[in-house]
Amino acid sequence: MAINIDPTFVKISENHDTTDVLDDLVVAPVEVKPGDSINIGGRNYLVHKIYDEKGDIAITNTDLKKNIRAFEELKALGIMSEYKIDDLCLVNVFNGDVLVEISIPANPYTREHHNHILYSNQKTFFVRFDESMYNTKMRDRKTPFEEVEIKLTPCMFAADSALAHTEEGKTVSITERNIYISSRVTHLETRDMFTLYEREVVSRLVATANLTAHTQKVDFITTALPRGAYYSFLFQGYFDGFVSAKIVLDWFHKVDDRVTRLRRLIKKGVHFRHPDMHIAHYSFMDSACDMMRAYFEEAHQRGTIEGTIEEFLAKVVDTIIAHDDFAKQIFELGIERPATFTDLSNLTYSVGNLTDMKVDEGATTPPKPKLIVGVYDVSETLMWVVAKKIRNRGILEKRGLFNFKIPQNSKYDHLSFMSIMPIEHVIFDLSPEFIQKYMGGQTRLYSVRHHALEREAHKHILSNSAGNAGM
Repeated sequence: MAINIDPTFVKISENHDTTDVLDDLVVAPVEVKPGDSINIGGRNYLVHKIYDEKGDIAITNTDLKKNIRAFEELKALGIMSEYKIDDLCLVNVFNGDVLVEISIPANPYTREHHNHILYSNQKTFFVRFDESMYNTKMRDRKTPFEEVEIKLTPCMFAADSALAHTEEGKTVSITERNIYISSRVTHLETRDMFTLYEREVVSRLVATANLTAHTQKVDFITTALPRGAYYSFLFQGYFDGFVSAKIVLDWFHKVDDRVTRLRRLIKKGVHFRHPDMHIAHYSFMDSACDMMRAYFEEAHQRGTIEGTIEEFLAKVVDTIIAHDDFAKQIFELGIERPATFTDLSNLTYSVGNLTDMKVDEGATTPPKPKLIVGVYDVSETLMWVVAKKIRNRGILEKRGLFNFKIPQNSKYDHLSFMSIMPIEHVIFDLSPEFIQKYMGGQTRLYSVRHHALEREAHKHILSNSAGNAGM
């Protein structure tokens, strides 16, 4: 039954008592109560009670029931057996998606090899559970999973962490989708320090992975830091003649540096709670990174643009197929080759979940039953929808293992998938005037500068993140 621990968020708002921009933001904890309307990451949520006085579901929402069912699946598998659904949920006003409140017992890290951890108070966090790719055939046979893997993907660059400066004096976010470079770029600017949003998102996702791994059912963690996808963000500008090969190479270096530092940060957070956890790394486009670097080093020496972006894209895809067995198999199955680098980046994010579907032609025994638990931002729900389509229609159907017309008669593979998507604990309440004046007009509010927050801001945020990632 619900245990009623009030959740706490962190609210960042303007300090109207000062005119000094370096002290113009206020960070304060905010308790979330039924009836509240809150805006998190640009999305509006209504706070509801999950249960009524009789203990029945209090609101009519199909997604809420799916969340509860998925949580119960993970609990039955022993993966989240120590946690409970609390009394509140958040409902997305736009699409009805639900996040349920999960309570965490006081000091969950009490096993012998964690006994040095100091006492921590009971916490709660909001999370969306998605069982849309769970293998019901395997579940009905009560097949025990012999291996559990967590896939973890944080944001690599917030909107204002990677900027291109142009001859016209404009500043363009390199990583913001649907923004195109239309004038010559003179230089790049990236933040050496992680921004508020980047630190918060890594802390939240790593902490959720730690909580999931606490019952010692998880065998290893794989991080998907899409280096190759981020490489491609300047390619259109290069072939349009607005970005030099030298600047593209500079961008590659900055991406590589960010990947290295994120891996260290994730390792620090995971090993703080689980010092023996193996952490692997995989991203779909990474096998083409050396080829892309060599291409632009040659272009820099040559000083001229040769060929088209379409021809370069074909070379990149061919390289991935040649060096990545999983990529080779899915394209041989008939997965449509991407028409643009944006399409290839989107494919990279989606199929990163599916790498274990690669068939080992030389295997003499069937693969082990395996559960993959993805830990992602709530905004990446669509990624799982695409992954489900690729899995069923693009891979299993082509192998004769999935019948779209009669899915209940399908022969499924050995894999099952779940995703856990925790919401950020930070609420931004800033006026459009403040955003325009001090944040360059960026509409994605997590681009708040590190120095603009009071020194205790990160302490408040991290202390309210689920499980405390140890960062």
